[in-house]
Amino acid sequence: MVDIQLHSRPGFKLTEEIAGLIRSLTGTWFTEQVAEEMRRDLLLQDVLCLYKEGRLTSFTSFTSLEGALHITWMATHPDEQGRGYGSRLLSALIHHGQTLGFPQIKLWTVPPETNARYACTIRFYEKHQFMVVKRYADLWEGGAVEMS
Repeated sequence: MVDIQLHSRPGFKLTEEIAGLIRSLTGTWFTEQVAEEMRRDLLLQDVLCLYKEGRLTSFTSFTSLEGALHITWMATHPDEQGRGYGSRLLSALIHHGQTLGFPQIKLWTVPPETNARYACTIRFYEKHQFMVVKRYADLWEGGAVEMS
């Protein structure tokens, strides 16, 4: 049984569950400081969580800026990757955004030139009709890719 739930500015318990999921991906997808950065971000952001059999399996957090929704974090537990949970969350976010009247969703991600693993992140979003719209050489440690 899979369930997707929207949480506005999640409380301490859910934030810690998300931080645990982030820690399970630290070193592979995320750097050491991401769990703490995400904790602060969630003070002012909303999150869609996918639960499998009652257990947090995947999440995406988001905010709005300049009339568009912005995905800030997205992750799936390493034992559950490749099962379409990210696609289900993204579809739910697109629907939620349309319901609220947002015509566009944007995100920034790590460029594959900085970390080759992120080539599949770019492909994931392209599969869902996102396009690379800009590259930032000076954002983050190795640059960033903006997709819309």
